[in-house]
Amino acid sequence: MIDNLQNKETIDQAKRKFIKDYHSTSRHLHSEIAKLNSLMTGGYGTSSQRIKLDAVLSYELADAIRDHTEEGTTAIKRAYQAGINKQNQTWVDTQRAGQHVGVHLSMSEIISALAAGGATEESIADKYVRHFEDKICTLPKTNEAFKETRSTFKKRARGKVEQDYELAVKFGIS
Repeated sequence: MIDNLQNKETIDQAKRKFIKDYHSTSRHLHSEIAKLNSLMTGGYGTSSQRIKLDAVLSYELADAIRDHTEEGTTAIKRAYQAGINKQNQTWVDTQRAGQHVGVHLSMSEIISALAAGGATEESIADKYVRHFEDKICTLPKTNEAFKETRSTFKKRARGKVEQDYELAVKFGIS
């Protein structure tokens, strides 16, 4: 993995941004749940209306799942993209340093000298860029899996609400 201090800082920044977004979404969710709970415990409406409030609560939870997933994958993608940029910049900086040290050498001689010391574009940038790009490519699949989970959750919630209505009608409490 990458030991580069710059990449660690970039990843730390992405984590901080994700945590901030996560807490914002969590605060919103807790606020909505508190509102719903106050309606439900405050003797609000009929059983039918309480069933609707349960449905709203389940949809709020499904939306929170979606929001947390999007925030997380966005933060991860941002961190990987920043890693790609930093690795590419490291290679450019390495070449510049080689030019300063070997002012009398041509660029191809500088590249050869760097390669002799193990500093190639492949070892400094390309292999890390490929690694990050591979990781970025997995994010859409992860998002899709969470979308399917959210969809399943909503379908089950909808089914549960329908069942609650049927039972409420059956027992005459609607």
